Amino acid sequence: MNVQHICHSVILFPASAGGWCFAEVDGASIYRFGPFDTRERVEELVSVLFPEVPRVELSDASELLDDSTLMTRGNAELTPKDCCTRPREDLVTQ
Repeated sequence: MNVQHICHSVILFPASAGGWCFAEVDGASIYRFGPFDTRERVEELVSVLFPEVPRVELSDASELLDDSTLMTRGNAELTPKDCCTRPREDLVTQ
């Protein structure tokens, strides 16, 4: 049986021009938000929008990275246990 895991995480990072951004990584898709005025604002938004989703904070201005590189850097900070959620039943193949 082949089981596909869905990776869902949120990456927080500083914006190059000041402020903070975050990106939701959902499987192979990435959605970017920001910049916002402060890190605290981003923390507040992420806590409300994604309360159960693992978070990673990058220390450099990652908004300049393409989606693939940002996803790779963010996922590298997560342990496999944090990143992989339970497999969806509709994605289980025999």
